Amino acid sequence: MVESIHEPVNLLGHSYGGLCSLEATLLTSNIRKLILYEPPIPVGVETYPPEIINKLQALLDAGDQDGVVTTFMSDIAKVRPNDLKLLQSLPAWKARVAAAHTIPRELRAVPGYSFDAQRFSKLKTPTLLLLGADSPQFLKAGSLALEPVLPNCRTAVMPGQQHAAMDTGPELFVTEVPRFLEER
Repeated sequence: MVESIHEPVNLLGHSYGGLCSLEATLLTSNIRKLILYEPPIPVGVETYPPEIINKLQALLDAGDQDGVVTTFMSDIAKVRPNDLKLLQSLPAWKARVAAAHTIPRELRAVPGYSFDAQRFSKLKTPTLLLLGADSPQFLKAGSLALEPVLPNCRTAVMPGQQHAAMDTGPELFVTEVPRFLEER
């Protein structure tokens, strides 16, 4: 996709999209800046119990897409109950529910991803790693493993936030992202 644009692009990837965005940087030179918000890179930290995927799949098979997203947010991303209520009240919740069928597939794919730090050690793309200070450790671990590997990288920790700061702490999110994009 970025190859079809005739100038370098800024790419932001959140969660599994962050993992895909990271890999995309090795496929194109058309990425000007990269922002990764908690890509779930498996680095030996305990993640989520494997049986949760079966629970999500059962909810999906029963047609309960809302239940899939709610369960993912509460049981895997560990979103606080008040933040979950906020997320459910936002217009974006409908889109999350419509995409619920992707969640079990992505969760199955993550453990099979083999992180090889050497592949990224020569990546010159300026990169911002975004972390929620209160996110589960397994969601922060991938970024923390990337930080010393990427030669042109910095990390921004958003205080009081978890895995959905774009919705639960938008003022922090929209401060960090433009600040990074405007840096020379």
